[in-house]
Amino acid sequence: MKSLRITLLFIVLSSSAIAKDSTTVEFKRFALGIHGSPDYCFRSLSSIVYSTLWRDAFEKPMLGYTGGIDLSYFIKKQFAVSLGVNYSQKGYGSHEINIAYAYSPETIIGTGKYRYNYNYIEIPVKANFVFGKNKIRFITSLGASPAFMLYQRTNLKIKYIDDTRENKKGKPNYIYNPFNLFLNGSIGIDCKLGKKMGLRIEPTYSYGLFETINASYSEHLWNAGLNIGCYIKL
Repeated sequence: MKSLRITLLFIVLSSSAIAKDSTTVEFKRFALGIHGSPDYCFRSLSSIVYSTLWRDAFEKPMLGYTGGIDLSYFIKKQFAVSLGVNYSQKGYGSHEINIAYAYSPETIIGTGKYRYNYNYIEIPVKANFVFGKNKIRFITSLGASPAFMLYQRTNLKIKYIDDTRENKKGKPNYIYNPFNLFLNGSIGIDCKLGKKMGLRIEPTYSYGLFETINASYSEHLWNAGLNIGCYIKL
């Protein structure tokens, strides 16, 4: 009889421990994240009328950035959809050129570099797939980002022959498309930092489907970056 009581007590304690453990590892559906990325930015050009060789020789990629927050919903432990808000700066620059005097084009007064900035508010929508069950797992994402242009700015940094410098902000010369849609893709790693927190490191690529300017050239922005983010499960 005494043995039966001990056995029953052991079963009750074991059941209690199992129930407590299952509560601890409860499946969390939501996660809130923050992320940022340095981006290698440029554009693709095409035209059925004019050659793009002069712009390809004049312009070059520039360093931009993307940063924001997102909320993820886990449909399964290894599949989630997310919605976020990003601020991004894309565009391209120029090689160094000679700057001439306005009323005497043959008179060189210095050298300069252009930078063409496109600044957007983006609403990224993504599907996230996680592979593996260890602390370090693979993750890949696919999605799209409706993007609304805040402003376009052309900067010219001049170095004069007397070694003085000037930064001029120019006005746009074209009518710019205020809306774009960027297709996004990434693949990287997801590192668990605890039961609720994690770190993600993902090389990313983004391409704008719509033209940025209304001109004789078809110009589409693109960028590649390294997205680093941290999230917490709610």
